[in-house]
Amino acid sequence: MNGTPLITRESKLKQFAMIFGVAGLASISAAQSMNIDFNWLGGGGTVPSNLYGAAGSVGWWNNADIGSGVISNFPLVDLGNAPTTSLLNLTGFGASLAPGLYTGEALKLMEDTAGSSGGAVLNITGLLPGNYNVFLYGQSASGNVTSTFIINSVSQASSGGWAGSHVLGNSYVLFSGLAVTGGSLTVNYTGNFNGAQLQYSPVPEPASLVALGLGIVALSKKKRRS
Repeated sequence: MNGTPLITRESKLKQFAMIFGVAGLASISAAQSMNIDFNWLGGGGTVPSNLYGAAGSVGWWNNADIGSGVISNFPLVDLGNAPTTSLLNLTGFGASLAPGLYTGEALKLMEDTAGSSGGAVLNITGLLPGNYNVFLYGQSASGNVTSTFIINSVSQASSGGWAGSHVLGNSYVLFSGLAVTGGSLTVNYTGNFNGAQLQYSPVPEPASLVALGLGIVALSKKKRRS
């Protein structure tokens, strides 16, 4: 029997196993990612369309009203508007509305802000363990405010006026691959805070990796017997 078809078949089966595993993780990832708009309803603010992704992912935007000066245990939904176990708390800020030069969907996200001169804290609980890309939007359209965000003692800042689209370090900052193990994410900040996006990447469970490895080993043994 010609050995080439066997190698090709095994290679395809391995690829299928890997793709199947990654696809399963991707579906979980989408279900646990979140978009959040800090929206001043009393000031006339509105939320972006679920077709708007800003600098992160397209999907449903949580409408977190900042009008009262505090947000307590606000239940978050994922990108598909399905409930999650996560709750949002935000303290130490004041609400304001400044449309400035923003237009379209960016206007809906950036016009209202939870501003703070110091001591403001965002806390999200009930997060699944894994790695998160955390997009934090903080800007004044005129560029007269620098927003500084701190997570786990790491500080990043955004500054400058609206450039017509979202630019890293200008309208938002990004904490990439942030590991969350205890279910909680805390952000301290000063300046403007317009909204946030969390992109979730689960850490594969050891049992899943072992099962995938055993499957590949079994395929290799089958090839040798053939």
